[in-house]
Amino acid sequence: MTPIKVPEPSALTLSFDGKYFWSVCDENSKVYRLTKNGTVTNSFIIDGEDLEGITVIDVNRLAVILERSREVVIIDTLGNEVSHKGFNLEGNLNEGLEGISYDSKIKFTIC
Repeated sequence: MTPIKVPEPSALTLSFDGKYFWSVCDENSKVYRLTKNGTVTNSFIIDGEDLEGITVIDVNRLAVILERSREVVIIDTLGNEVSHKGFNLEGNLNEGLEGISYDSKIKFTIC
């Protein structure tokens, strides 16, 4: 097993081309791109806190869950925000959205 240099990773998804992984860290609000061996090749900060889930939409876009603000943020693979959608959910700040997946036929599944 190879340790990865992502503090407190909260999610992992395979890239659109299947060559690397994307992960998020809720500790530092960063998105990380990792090789299949776990080496960080890129990272960027998302404007928000408590990142919990990440999924790939297409070759250029990702969707990230912000648990505390109950939002899904669509970003490009350079970290630029494309759009976001908030959800009116009740509960404690740390009991919001936890995960997300994307299927081009059914679109998003949010947990």
